[in-house]
Amino acid sequence: HTLAWAEVFRTGRSPVSIPLLYGIRLAGEAVNKVAPLASMGGEPVKAFLLVQRGTPTADAAASVMLAKAVMTVAQSLFILTAVGTAWIAVPGVRPVAWAFMLFPLIVLSMMGCAAIVEQRHLRSGGKRTGPGWLNPLREIWQSCDQVFQDRPLAFWRSLLVVLAGWTLNSLELVGASYLIGSPLDPLHALALEGLVASVNMASFVIPANAGTQEGAFAYVAPLLGLDATAGLGLAAVRRGRDLVWIAVGMTLLVAWEGRSWSKATSFKLNARPETPLSPEPAPDSVQA
Repeated sequence: HTLAWAEVFRTGRSPVSIPLLYGIRLAGEAVNKVAPLASMGGEPVKAFLLVQRGTPTADAAASVMLAKAVMTVAQSLFILTAVGTAWIAVPGVRPVAWAFMLFPLIVLSMMGCAAIVEQRHLRSGGKRTGPGWLNPLREIWQSCDQVFQDRPLAFWRSLLVVLAGWTLNSLELVGASYLIGSPLDPLHALALEGLVASVNMASFVIPANAGTQEGAFAYVAPLLGLDATAGLGLAAVRRGRDLVWIAVGMTLLVAWEGRSWSKATSFKLNARPETPLSPEPAPDSVQA
């Protein structure tokens, strides 16, 4: 996902090193997980951390917006592909498959309409107008437009990278299933990943999908030939992984912001003018 984010910068490459960009993404995703802001609270954090490291504000915000759009489209396509595969290969999923595909289809439809409007705007050569207080937003949209105009394939390359990442997540479930003693084959793991991802996507307003993710594992596991206990075991492994990455991301954020606060405080102390000493009164003989 970090490599996909680097692909949608206006310049075609990340303004910071890939390891640093990875850390920024971890910090932002940690905030997304814990903040009750519909998985959007971490996006301003990502842009802010980029701006702190010299990236122009419009470019930083545009890259975050485009990366979020890529991840949403990729997640929707992955869910539809995984659930469709499960519908063909796993008979137990067929009665409920449509319900898991409904929300991703709605999301893709809305984003498709937005993309059509945006393409018509670009082809017409129109300029974005409005009151002056909208200038910052206008600059962000212009930066997004420039990515699509100068590098039209960047979005699709980024999308393929994220899709590959989602597919690899299903291999994680294969390993976890062997760990708890209820092995899954790759096809059933792909179906499980897609079905759980659909529930997580629909419950995006709940911080860290607390409860809904565990319920999804417990409900879907019997459809794939596992018992609910095995599903909860897989949910525990997934939750443990989430907690580890949340801890890493929050630690990075606290460390970076603590260092910035320390530097700012030190600068203010050094820049404070010294209080001039009041002159001593001259002796009486000198005054005379």
